[in-house]
Order: sequence, then C-alpha cells, then structure tokens
Amino acid sequence: MPPPRSSPACLSRSALIVFSILSLATAADKKPPQTPILFNDTPDSLSKLTDKVIAAQKAVVDKTIKEVKLEDADWKNVIWPYLSFEDEASLATGAIGLYQSVGNAELQKASNDAATKFNAAGQKDVLIPQYFRLIDAVYKKYNKTNGQDDDGYEYPVSLTRRQAVDGRLPLDEWRILGGMWQGYVDAGLSLTDKAKFARLQEIDRLLVKLQTDSSQAVIDDNTIVWLTPKELDGVPKDILDAMKKGSGTDEGKLGLPLKGPLEAGAAPYIKDGSVRLKVAVAIANQAPSNVDRLQQMVALRDERARILGWPNFAAYRIHDNVADDVTRVNKFVDDVRQKLFKPNQDQLKIVRDFKLSNGSFPPGTYENRTFDDNKLWRWDVGYYARLYGEQVDKVIDDDIKEYFPVDSTIQRILDMYSRIYGFEFHPIKGTDLDDLSPTGNGTDLVWHPDVQVFSVWNTQGGDFAGYLYLDLFYREGKGGGAYQIPIRPGFLYENGTRAYPSAALAANSRKSTGDIPSLLLHSEVQTILHELGHCMHYLSSKVRFSRLHGPPGCPPDFFEAPSQMMENYNWQPSVIKYLSKHYSHISPAYLETWKKDHKDDNKDLKQPPETMPEEMINNLAKSRFSLSAYSTLGQIFYDTFDLRVHEQPSQQAAKTVDTSLVWNHLTRELFGLDGAEVLDTKKWKYGHGESTFTHIMGGGYEASYYAYMWSKVYADDIFVTAFQQDPFSSEVGARYRKTVLEPGGSKDYETMLKDFLGRKPNKVGFYKMLGLENAGGGEL
Repeated sequence: MPPPRSSPACLSRSALIVFSILSLATAADKKPPQTPILFNDTPDSLSKLTDKVIAAQKAVVDKTIKEVKLEDADWKNVIWPYLSFEDEASLATGAIGLYQSVGNAELQKASNDAATKFNAAGQKDVLIPQYFRLIDAVYKKYNKTNGQDDDGYEYPVSLTRRQAVDGRLPLDEWRILGGMWQGYVDAGLSLTDKAKFARLQEIDRLLVKLQTDSSQAVIDDNTIVWLTPKELDGVPKDILDAMKKGSGTDEGKLGLPLKGPLEAGAAPYIKDGSVRLKVAVAIANQAPSNVDRLQQMVALRDERARILGWPNFAAYRIHDNVADDVTRVNKFVDDVRQKLFKPNQDQLKIVRDFKLSNGSFPPGTYENRTFDDNKLWRWDVGYYARLYGEQVDKVIDDDIKEYFPVDSTIQRILDMYSRIYGFEFHPIKGTDLDDLSPTGNGTDLVWHPDVQVFSVWNTQGGDFAGYLYLDLFYREGKGGGAYQIPIRPGFLYENGTRAYPSAALAANSRKSTGDIPSLLLHSEVQTILHELGHCMHYLSSKVRFSRLHGPPGCPPDFFEAPSQMMENYNWQPSVIKYLSKHYSHISPAYLETWKKDHKDDNKDLKQPPETMPEEMINNLAKSRFSLSAYSTLGQIFYDTFDLRVHEQPSQQAAKTVDTSLVWNHLTRELFGLDGAEVLDTKKWKYGHGESTFTHIMGGGYEASYYAYMWSKVYADDIFVTAFQQDPFSSEVGARYRKTVLEPGGSKDYETMLKDFLGRKPNKVGFYKMLGLENAGGGEL
C-alpha cells in the first residue's frame, strides 16, 4: 500500500509489500458471490445469443403495447418492464462488444454482425410509434417544463441539468424517462412527416455500417515501414531486436509496424530527418478507405440533425452533454487555444534553437527531391524534444523505463488505487480460475491467455465489488491504443440484491521476448493510470439501473474527468518513487542481464538503486511543462477538427467538405510548423490522418471530442483542490468515490462536483497543471 498520510517516506518498502500481501490474503479467503463471465463464445453462439436477446426485447415491447392503455401509462407498467429486460440483457451480452476490439478475427466479425442485427431489431421492434405513444404519455405526466420545436413537438430543457419535477419521480427515474423520451424524439418518432422518419431510419442503418467498417479498417491495417539499419540509426537495441526481419525485396531491412508499441519506441530516436518524414507520411496514410467513410458519415450526420430541426450535427450532439451548447464549447476551445499560442511559440523556439545549435544539416531527401533541413519541421519535434530532455532536462527515457517493469508497476498502481479508492484486488489464476468457472475450465474465464483477472472487494465492510480484467500486451488483430472496456454494468434486482460490474483495461504494451522484462515508458504509465481511472469509476458506481452505471451512464464531457484526474499522479514525486522498481532488483537473472547490457556504459557497473533516485524523479516531474503547450494543442487540434467538420453551414457543405484538407490545413494552422505539404507533390493531400481518428468514426465522440479538454478542467480542479497535497489520502478518496463516482449517471453532474469541491468548478487547476498559473481561471 502507499505510504500513510503523515509522511510519504516513513513506511519501508518491505512493510508496504507485506501490508499488500496481507490484504490480498484476506481477499483470497472469500468466494465472489457472482460468477465471472464466460468467454468461451463461438461465432455461432454469439449469433444465437443475439437472436435470443432480440426476441426477448420484442416480447417485452409487444406485451407493453398489448396490455397498457394510453390513459393508464405510467412508470411501472411502461418504463420499468423495459429497464428490467435491459438489466437482464446486460448480463448476457457483455462479451459481444468486447470481441470487437480484443477478439480473434472470427469473433470480431460475429460481434460486428451482432451490432448490425441489434440496430435493425431496434428500428423494427422498439423504435415504433405504438411504443413511443406510451413513453410520451408517461413523460408528459411528469414533465412540466418544456419548449417548442419547429414541428410543434415538446423538447425538454437539457436533461443533464434537470431535476425531478415536483418530486413525483426520483431523480434517477426522471433522468431515465427523459433520456428514453429524448431517444425516441432523436429517432424521429415525433415527426409527422413519414418520409423524413423513413430517411432517418435509413441514415441510422448506413451510419452503423460505416462506423463498424471504419473500426474494422483500422484494426485490419497492418502497415509496416521497411528501413535499413542505417536509416534506423539511433533506435534503441531492444526496439531493433523486436522488429521483424525483411525478406525478398526487403532483405536486410527491419520492419517498423505503425500499429503497436514499436513505432512509439522507435520514432523519437531516428536520427535522420528524412527517415522521420518517411515514417510520418506513412502514419498519415493508414486505413485509406476510411477517408470516404468519414466524409459520408459527416454528410449523413448533418442531414440527420437538420431533419430533426437542428442547424448542424455539432449543435444536435452537444445539446444533451454537460456543456449543452455548441457555442459554449467553441468559446472554451478558442479560449484555451489563444492562451496556449504564445507559450507554444516560446516552447518551439527552444526546440528550434536546440536543433540548430547542433550545427548545420545536409539537405534532406523526399520523393527524390531535396529539402532544407536547417529549420524545425513537424517531424522534428519528437526527436529534438527527447534529445533536449536528455541533454538539458536530464530526462532519459531509456533509463526511466527501466524503473517501470510491467508486472511490478501494475501491482503498485493497484496497491495505490486500493488505498485511494478503498478496494482490494485479488488476482485469480491457476486452479482458482478452474474452481470459479461454471465449466470447470479456467481458460473459459478469459478471452486470451495474456488476460489477468482480479476479484475486487471493498476494504470498508469487506463486501464484493466486481471483477477487473487486464489485457496489457500488443497482439495482431487487437484494437490499437489503450482503452477501458465496460463489460458488464452493475444494478439492483427488484428484490434488492445487486448485480456486480466487470471492467477491463486493454493496452498494447510490448511483451517481453528476451531476457529483459516488459518495460513501460513513462507515457505508458500515464495511460494506464488514465484507463484504470475509468475502471475505478466503473467499479465504484452503485446505481439502481444498468443504463446509469459508471462512465457509460454519463455524458463524455463528464466521464473523462475521473480518468484524467489520475493522470496527474504520473507527475507527483511521491507517486513516481512509490511506483518505481528497477528491473535489476526483480531477480538475480535480471541483474545479470542489466550488467551485460550496460557493460560499456559504466566501468564499475554499480547496480542502480531499487527505486528511482531523487534527482531523476525531480527532473522527470519538472519535464511535465517542457512542451505542455504544444502537447495540449494536440488535443485542441482534435477538438477543433471534430467541431469544424461537424458544424457545417449547410447540408451541401457537409456533403462536399474535404476532411483531409481540413485535417492538413488545421495541422499547419495550429502547430505553426511546416510539414509534408511543403514537399509532397500532392501538396495538402499528402496524407489523411483523419482516417485513423476512430473516436469520431465509431467511438462515440463524434462532435464530442472536446469532452477530453472540458472534463480535464474538472479533473485538474479535483486534483489540485483535493488530492495534490496528499495523493494517497484514503479519507479524501472515500469522499470522492462516494460523491463523484458512486452516483454514475443518476445525479446532476455539476451538482456532484460542487458538492465535492465546495464550489462550482473553475479553470485555475487546469492552467496550473499546464504550467500557466497566470492564465486566469474562471468558471466554464
């Protein structure tokens, strides 16, 4: 466990380990009251399960329509039966969505097919006028405050800000009722024009297909850039050793896959600017079929919004988020961008001056042409920022990652989260998996042998909380990046017993293939802290209905706050020290490996200290601000692109917008550095980086990517106000869990934040965490 509150260093490391082992031993004596999910599915079993759920859904809707008269429609006889079905269905269907990103190719296809069937069945059996009339009657019974749209139909004010009317429904029930009603209005059920309604249904079918295909295109793209050893000069040996060896026309070359951890490990070390450019252009040209798909999606989304009476898709999409107004979002994004302009220029000048201080450079080459390399290009930033960090800030990534072996780092993160959130994590493996499995085969409880399973228990009271799964390593066919998977939500059965949640963290870290354990870059540690923050939100949530559970029960501009709050831990000296453990201290064999690999670095070969030394920690913590404006502009870039393509002035503009031109022009506009557009014969069409922007193609962030930056304001405010002085505080963690995480989507979000902070959220902490303490800090 992390050190006690009184002194971050007063408890010895061995005592911490013993304390952690004792906690796990206590949990090990308990048998979970809920069986873990089985992952022994086949394409045929998924198809049958999908059909079964669809049939059950149709039955509950048909029964309600048949038995309930319009004048008798109420929560109990219209809404409750569907919610009960939905809760039960969530127990059976959790794995279906998971297979889309982490399953094998056959299960991915079966999962995509299931999504298509669910969508079609929803249109045919659920989104129907007879059922909507009943929901509408219930809604009107409880709704007293509304406005008029162009078609004369009643829209509620933003549902995220609503309170129960006259106390006639509990807030969670009102939020569900309002959300269901709004969903039917958004599906076009309030339209009197049947042709418009039919077109909406057709648009939705097309969008589901486009979104599914775009996600699959990214998964299927396995582009490899083949490079000679000379071109790879500067790349660390462990990265080179892990790269594929070429054959045929690529004989003597090594393959750099653009998906997975190798590219991130290699690109900042490639010395030759021409090669860095080559890799950058290759990255910008992945999944080319998605260019047309995204342009179709933009046009269809815009058309959909206009049919419903909205001026554009962004206005429609944002109206029920916490921000609730696209104008408010644009003002926020523009404000942050303007405040970052000068700091970004200053930070890039440091990098530019550093590059030029290394002497003059010979001309670079691209497409059989030469270019002047005596300036700072976009593909230079990562390389020279790293070099500057090593030589000036004394932050050497290769040295730092030796202190973050995967196994010990993950264990210590879980120990830290245990202290903060009040959880105990008990690993389930070997015969324990067999004993828990309904089939008697423990391998059926994981979707891949790499997956680790934990039963999760509450420290206070010792009751069961749910299951946590870790799928940490890259493999072909797995969705890229890192992400939390909400496998199964929690809820209350009608008899008062609880269904417990199951959450997964999927990442793409490099698996050990030699004598060195898998090591995490410091940036990868931050990513894991983030995604496990989502998992803690999911495991902490205690709601009555599954649709309000955890992050999925909240709008994106709120649910990214708990995860981003934990990113701040990555830069706290006491946390860095606690999480670190040099891999040479894991075993004598690893010590010998370290000596062998460093025999030319240090003649006396003195073993590094077990935990990261203070000077290295302080240098690392200070480096947070080295390119903070530039890296934050990266998020602003995505926000702006997303809003720009989804906020078109007309349907014709949405049909003709060239997303690649928008992407490439915006890249130059925001970052202020020249790129391939200056050199490529295609000019501004040199690439299409938007084709792998999966968040807005099928990831649920279309016209909502701003949610990361918006919720970061909440996240940093929470951290600076409540956690910065004592990151390990169990007392503050318990109050945070109870006030902000436990309600899921059942309460008003800004009220929850106000209750926790003691005031409305502001931007003071946000700018402080960017190193811009004088930038102001008003409310959002």
